[in-house]
Amino acid sequence: MVDEEALRQLSYLSSLLAGFGVMVTVGLLSLKDERKIISWVIGVMLLASLLFLTSTSIGAMYFMVPSDWISFLPSEVPDPEEFGFNFLDTVAVTIAAFTYIGTLAFSLGVALLGWIRSTLVGWISTISALLFVLVFNIIVAAVSLTIFSALP
Repeated sequence: MVDEEALRQLSYLSSLLAGFGVMVTVGLLSLKDERKIISWVIGVMLLASLLFLTSTSIGAMYFMVPSDWISFLPSEVPDPEEFGFNFLDTVAVTIAAFTYIGTLAFSLGVALLGWIRSTLVGWISTISALLFVLVFNIIVAAVSLTIFSALP
């Protein structure tokens, strides 16, 4: 079972990262530079921002759904809980998936950003992003193992 406060925090983090992605994209769109790398960074940052915004929107919609949402279903629709459908867990997995993929896309955008400046900065940003992805995946794996080991 996932804590609702963790969902709130993840949604908040996603909204912040979406804002950073949009800020980078708007800054790059104002440039008159026509290099391919600029287009790639804009595309990757837009993808990351959309993934983060989707995650944030799902989280916001979850907290707006009434707690007795099952009572709003038509009578001919079977009770989802009979099939083992846990609404909170489904929302949590969806938000986590969009945030995870968005974070990977965002780190790719950061890695590409350095190449706009110079080769040296490009290598530094790429190596930094790869190290971040490595550490991020280790943390995600550890958290996942902790969550799944606590399940009955």
